Amino acid sequence: SITDEFSEVISSEILFDKISLVNSSSTDLVHEFNPEIHPAAVKEFTIVAMDKLGNTSQLTIPVDIRRILIKVNIPEEYRVSDNSKFWIFASDEDGSTIDIKEAKSNSTLKLNSIAEFSETDQFALTFIEISGSVNSSQVNDVFTVYNMTKSLPGIINLQPSKEFSGYDFREYSLVGFDYCINLEGSGLDYFTSRNGDTSTGVHTRTPLYNSQAATDEIYLTAFNTCRQEFSYKILDRPIPDQMELNLADFITDGVSNSSLEFNELGLMEMTIHGFKTKEKYNTNSSHLLSRTSYNTQFSTPQIPYFWISGFSDYRHSITINSYTTERKGLPLANYEIPDWTVDHQLSNKTVTISATGTGHSVGKMMVNSISKRNSNYLNWLLVYDSQQTSTLTLPELPDILSPNQLSATFSNNDLEIYQTQVTGYEGILDYDDYLNSIIKDNKKYYDISDKTEAKYKFRETGDPNVTNRPFIVGDYFLYRN
Repeated sequence: SITDEFSEVISSEILFDKISLVNSSSTDLVHEFNPEIHPAAVKEFTIVAMDKLGNTSQLTIPVDIRRILIKVNIPEEYRVSDNSKFWIFASDEDGSTIDIKEAKSNSTLKLNSIAEFSETDQFALTFIEISGSVNSSQVNDVFTVYNMTKSLPGIINLQPSKEFSGYDFREYSLVGFDYCINLEGSGLDYFTSRNGDTSTGVHTRTPLYNSQAATDEIYLTAFNTCRQEFSYKILDRPIPDQMELNLADFITDGVSNSSLEFNELGLMEMTIHGFKTKEKYNTNSSHLLSRTSYNTQFSTPQIPYFWISGFSDYRHSITINSYTTERKGLPLANYEIPDWTVDHQLSNKTVTISATGTGHSVGKMMVNSISKRNSNYLNWLLVYDSQQTSTLTLPELPDILSPNQLSATFSNNDLEIYQTQVTGYEGILDYDDYLNSIIKDNKKYYDISDKTEAKYKFRETGDPNVTNRPFIVGDYFLYRN
């Protein structure tokens, strides 16, 4: 509302960039301003009022019009450790920084462009968490998503951190276990660590983010590799402080054996996980039921395996050579490996990619430090459109992140590609669908799809002691455990 202390106001006007938006005899002016129809630039509003004596006064308000690239909603439960800094920044296709903001829990963060940005212009979004001290050790977790536009996905809703208690440890004595027996137990909130033939450790933790995710039991499996016999034992939680695990007490109730066929030669590894209820499947609260390793170069294509019946749902994963798949359900009788290929070459922050085949939609690339490849110093995941991308430029590290050890790694080209994969998902049609289905609401693939598979290209180190095994790369940085 516009008033004059000495004389009645008879007209008022709002101008933007010297162009009149509204002119009225009313002193109560209301105008909805849409910045999207005006150029991105620093402009100003001018409000002019005139009284009945002909006197005028004006108020000038500067305004910086920018283009919103994306909004990121960060819940209060999305926690960053006390010795870490968490940043989110956008880069253009040549790697230059467009905008950067420090990310904090319980906030909505907006990244903007000071220049024009059309609906089809693409940018890369990078999440980076730097932990530790620049003068000692640091861990750098980096997650970059390419091929984004202002409307795709337009918004990202991060999910709460999946926090657990620390591990509790119990050591149990073993009876009847020799070198032939593989003893194993693993689930969302527990795992075992065997100490020879005499004892094994059982490590348990509690999911703090959701009490329903906790497992009620622990499954210990015993596979006799010499006699091809399989048995198991169930421990109710909470587990006792002391216990003797006798192989004679392991049971075979519900144990079934089956086989699958792979015509490809190589070392095949397979795991089967079971979920007691649908709710446990939704919270990924699994029990490892079987782990199989078989070299098809020295055997028939028929690969035997064991599993335990009575679970509501199952999920299995298979890896052989440069192929891996993870699927809901028990293993199939045979598998057809897709005719996909992928190759990569990193040179001075630019990655050249070649991929063939149809059916894949998402490319994922792991980048490490060469000099610190055997440490947890750098974990950098790049995600991109595998059907449309032939080159990627690594985003430049904004100056505001300095000082940090990663800047030196970046400027010294101390980087290598650990692996590149092309990935297909059942029910996810293309990369745009992936951005909207997975990235936008920070989901895991199995929330949307029952099957994923990938083909790989590994790093070439020239070191015979370095082995490479493919694995399904999840969007791990976004999930906070």
